Amino acid sequence: MSEEGPKVSSEEGVEHAYIARPIRDRFVTLIPGVIWSNHKINQEANQTEENGPSLPKEAVATSLDVRLLELYALAQEYSMEPGNVSTATRSRQIDALADLNKTPDNKYLEELQTLFEQDVDENTAQPEGKTLGKIVSERRESLKVAMLNLLADSELRERYEAEVASEKAIHRSTTKKGLMGEVLEMRALQGRLQSARRRIRVDELLAREEVGGVSRPKAPGRTPMAVANLDRGITLAQAKEAKTISKLSAPERGLLATEALLKGKRELETSGFAMTPSRERLVTEIADLTAQGFRVFMGGPTGTGKTALAIFALKELADGSYSWITWTGETSVRDIFGSPKLTQTSEGKFESSMTKGPMTRAVIGEKRGVLNEEITAGQTNVQMSMKTIWSSRPGDQINLPGFNGTEFTKAQVIELATGNLKGKRHQERESMDPAIAREFKALEVPFIPAGEMRDIILMDIIDRSGVMPISKTEIGMIEQFCKAAEFSQMAYLEEIPSEIKQSDLYKIISPAGQDVALSSVFFDTGTVRDLFKGWRASGRPLAIYLQEGLHRFIDANPHFSELKVEREVLKNILRAYGFAVGSAKPENFFTPVGTHKLAGEHPYLRPSELGFLIPGAPPSEEDEFSADKLLDYEAKEINLGQQVLTPGQIITKGGVRMVFKGINKIDGTPFFEEVVSPERPSLTFTAQYRYQDQQGKQIEEEAEFNLDRSLAKWQAFYTKHKIDLPPDFEETMSDIWSRNEEAMKDEAEKLGFDNVLMIPAGFTPAALHTPMSAGYNATHQGDNFKVGGSFQGVKESNQARIILLHKKNARNLYNDPTTLPILKATLSKTAQELFDAGERLTLSDYLLYQRAYFEESGQHLDESGWTWLPGSTVPNPGGGLRFVYALWNPDDGQLVVYAHVPAGSLSRLGCRLSRLFL
Repeated sequence: MSEEGPKVSSEEGVEHAYIARPIRDRFVTLIPGVIWSNHKINQEANQTEENGPSLPKEAVATSLDVRLLELYALAQEYSMEPGNVSTATRSRQIDALADLNKTPDNKYLEELQTLFEQDVDENTAQPEGKTLGKIVSERRESLKVAMLNLLADSELRERYEAEVASEKAIHRSTTKKGLMGEVLEMRALQGRLQSARRRIRVDELLAREEVGGVSRPKAPGRTPMAVANLDRGITLAQAKEAKTISKLSAPERGLLATEALLKGKRELETSGFAMTPSRERLVTEIADLTAQGFRVFMGGPTGTGKTALAIFALKELADGSYSWITWTGETSVRDIFGSPKLTQTSEGKFESSMTKGPMTRAVIGEKRGVLNEEITAGQTNVQMSMKTIWSSRPGDQINLPGFNGTEFTKAQVIELATGNLKGKRHQERESMDPAIAREFKALEVPFIPAGEMRDIILMDIIDRSGVMPISKTEIGMIEQFCKAAEFSQMAYLEEIPSEIKQSDLYKIISPAGQDVALSSVFFDTGTVRDLFKGWRASGRPLAIYLQEGLHRFIDANPHFSELKVEREVLKNILRAYGFAVGSAKPENFFTPVGTHKLAGEHPYLRPSELGFLIPGAPPSEEDEFSADKLLDYEAKEINLGQQVLTPGQIITKGGVRMVFKGINKIDGTPFFEEVVSPERPSLTFTAQYRYQDQQGKQIEEEAEFNLDRSLAKWQAFYTKHKIDLPPDFEETMSDIWSRNEEAMKDEAEKLGFDNVLMIPAGFTPAALHTPMSAGYNATHQGDNFKVGGSFQGVKESNQARIILLHKKNARNLYNDPTTLPILKATLSKTAQELFDAGERLTLSDYLLYQRAYFEESGQHLDESGWTWLPGSTVPNPGGGLRFVYALWNPDDGQLVVYAHVPAGSLSRLGCRLSRLFL
């Protein structure tokens, strides 16, 4: 247990401290060129090659690629200055050891022994006059000579200068076009808006106002509008980012991928946490629940990063001001609230007082938040000591255990908890008492997806200069390993999808077709990252380093010594993804799945070469980066992962429709071209609506409908909720809009519609219910709805469609003075009447409508009054059918779905008028 989160130790006094200029990281690769240019200038000025460093013409035994990597490594060292004598001495030893790679075997041991004897002599007595400045200067000169020695090789120098010139040209072209700058600008804006949204919501929870000496929560005022505008900005920025990325060339995509990896690298280095898409969604959900005044419990499998996520969330939401309780079976009430202590006064007297435990400091306002780490490991009777605090409200006077009746004023606390619930995988845990569990809103923290895990590993590996010191095949190896790890996690959770069980891959893992399950031997998120940690400084090839790490984890791990069956299953999983863990030959350790190692590929990748990390294919271009157009291809099929592609087949890559053309004759890679859709018109129309409000006042409203904005909004919405869209979504919606524009305008002016839903074909309530109710309490289902088959039993049309309906003055149908009169007029009508009048709003429509409305306004539809959904029915076991209707229960924070007979009616039950266009 500790009272505060971990702090980063100061660099002062650290033995191995280096000093680097803040902006040098991205310019490291230019250093050798600058040094060479200065050297040539000095030579010309002195008109002799005898002056300056000696550049011997040595026999070259290592490959050009290896020597170029060495040149970049020398530049990295040159850019850093040792901050003390100890560091300078250590650096000199590393440089001397690195230089031994040029020493032949018959002299190697002699040179090595001489080097270490010299180190002993220098460490026993520092040479006179050798100040830190002098040592640093000598070191830099030595590194400069080493770089000049490499650059003296004309072949290496030409390759280096060509690479630098190519990267410069791409940067200049990218800057000129401005597209990548737009993407980076939109990403930065999204980050600021997301953070501001979370902070505003949580700060509103903490804000108080005083009335007559009594504290109460601040009134919301204009906060909902501010949050809705932030959501709108996020949606528009996401849409603009996606649209701009689709226009980037392959080199520009490489630069963009590099920027994303470097941003993540900085986050990992500064906070130990990378804000990947899945983690940002979780942090936002934590903020939303916290802003509603809930305590949040983060559960999930072991190794998903729950504690790291909670710490990051508290750092952001509580400005890093939080206490920390680590729960164990030994955690006591005193550990949480404080314990007695004796202090001696200046007069020598002893006085009794209390230390403040982590919970006490949070409750009385000294800290803004508290983290209950592994709360499920604590004893129930100790957890119960928190009940009084949880039951009280901010501003209440409360007593705390051990403080002898002293009353404290409770502050608003941001409270998070993590833990593993008792179950098949955690039988040693004590079951959480329902009285404790109901005090928290539970949030599942899943494993990091394989694609994001790959990127986190690449963030660790990439140089700060943007050079990726591994080959494309090795990146493929990392990607395949992350997929294998993801499969092991599914086996651990016993949640392997049925379609995978029917695949050829599953036959490799389980030849007999038996179900695969793992209880202990699997790769959690931390283990995956640990297997690559430290590789850069190891001096080992990446494949060998990973092979040795897997051997330690699987075969030489004492924790798994009695789990032979599980170890074999994990090896089979790895084998299915191309890994031969027990292979005696390192070159046979990894075999790429569905493709082959590229001939003549470089052991490192420049920033512009990383474009393949971004899904989707770049557009064809007619500029200086269109060399790929000259590549010839052979029309033949290829295995891509588990899919066989034949020439002419169209697939979707990253949301872009691509046609597979064949195999590139030069490097054997798949050759794709984008399927170009017909030009889509940008359509906008306005509609005026006049009506008399409930006070008899004449109102005139104008609504603008824009195809581009509507497409961007709904594409971003579906992306946010991880709902896959068909590749022709934009084309289909554009077609519906253009064919029905006049009719849409007429209906909008007739009935006052001001909102658009865009829904692709095939959506069902059963598929939409889970993502559209995420973060809410479980949906309440009426008996009539459940006996009709629940969400799976709903009958409704699922054609691609555009729907017009109301947003402004339409929040509640019942008992709301702002509601449009035409909506109030639907109250007490039967479903059959509404259906006969042409109303066809479905439960699928309502789920999307309700969620989008909440994310845009911070409020829910139908907190007062209920909505018929005449387009959705469920079977009536007694014969006939029942129509579905829905509402939002604000008391329990949940959606409610009922069903009623066609002739039924209720005074609170009306209909949201809509018009459907196909």
